[in-house]
Amino acid sequence: MPPITTGTSAETAAAPQTVSATAPEAEEAERITKPEVALYEPFHKAIKLGYVENYRIKRFISQITASQGRRATGGRWTRPDITLVAVRTYSFTPGKRLEVITFELKPSLDSALEGVFEALAHSAFAHRSYLAVDVSSYGSSIEDERIVQECSRLGIGYITFEDPGDYETFDIVTPAKLNEPDPYEVDTFIKTQISSANQEELREWLA
Repeated sequence: MPPITTGTSAETAAAPQTVSATAPEAEEAERITKPEVALYEPFHKAIKLGYVENYRIKRFISQITASQGRRATGGRWTRPDITLVAVRTYSFTPGKRLEVITFELKPSLDSALEGVFEALAHSAFAHRSYLAVDVSSYGSSIEDERIVQECSRLGIGYITFEDPGDYETFDIVTPAKLNEPDPYEVDTFIKTQISSANQEELREWLA
């Protein structure tokens, strides 16, 4: 009896083979990011609790300034996601100092480079500008050297976080450089971006 075969060598060679994804490819496929808008509320709360305490800010107003409907605010890059305005006093510096601090949020590193330049645009009216990026989906494989380099070069603060609502997970990778914007630009920004109620509170503190 002739030997039983399971197929010719040509058939065997033509059989489809399953190619396993490499570790980086599999990790990229499994990475799930939150929509940016979902970060606003928890991040805002964390800033009001953690950031202001860390930087010894006592009098401040803050609000989500990302979405303001049809209100004329000057365009997309003139509208930070989160804005904090502090009124500060110092023992040996006379008067009161108003300081505008802005935060541009990004849900992943994929859009972080664009965020650097959005944050830079805010420096036209902000005393300190930050880019904040959700890195919760990256584990230990965060590759953000370019972002760190650009933020350092431009004086933009760079924050990474794993939980937008927990300031304990925030890492201020590069501090925001103190900027001295044109007072007219600061005034215009507050008039167009900040709510009437918050403007009134600032006036009372500055009086």
